[in-house]
Amino acid sequence: MSYIQFTEVFDCCPQDHNVELISLGQQRGVVLVFSLVFLLILTMLGVSVVGTTTSEEKMSRNFRDSLVALDAAEAALRDAEIRLTGYYTDPPTRLNGIFDESCTNGLCNQTVTLSASQPLYAVYTMASSPAVALGGNVCGGNTQVNGAVTGSPLILIGGVTNAVQPCYLIEELPSAMPGESASLVSSYYRITSVGWGRSPSTQVTLQEEFIP
Repeated sequence: MSYIQFTEVFDCCPQDHNVELISLGQQRGVVLVFSLVFLLILTMLGVSVVGTTTSEEKMSRNFRDSLVALDAAEAALRDAEIRLTGYYTDPPTRLNGIFDESCTNGLCNQTVTLSASQPLYAVYTMASSPAVALGGNVCGGNTQVNGAVTGSPLILIGGVTNAVQPCYLIEELPSAMPGESASLVSSYYRITSVGWGRSPSTQVTLQEEFIP
């Protein structure tokens, strides 16, 4: 006697297929959202890095320009010292100029600051006459003129003449000890110099007291 076995397969839960399809679709949407958020974060980081780099470049450029201005102001101090001591001539002849209230040729007497109750760099702009430029040139430009006092060369930056050469004023300050004879009164000097960088807005002011 033979038997034939029939096996029936029943799909008891047909709705599970639809649930699975819906779930896969939702997962694909979530992945897209996360990808967009991640891309947005990367973009923001990139913009931040570019902004930081730009700021650092500006800071570096400004710092370098301030160093250029500082070097220029120091050069003007040294030039004023050479002018006072006369070491630009052979033999050296000390300065015997007239120090007056008008600061003629950059030579001032103490009356200027005493009457104004301010330092020289506050009384004058230091960017034009009566201040004198490096070498005794005309202040406020970058041109070497004939008859410059010390003959110091103009300041060059990268082979290019700086836009504005440093300028200075020399102030005579009498020095007398109590009871000292007027004929023995000696003088010392206060030198005020201003230097500029590549940018005219970058300015450094220096001041020193000098005894030849």
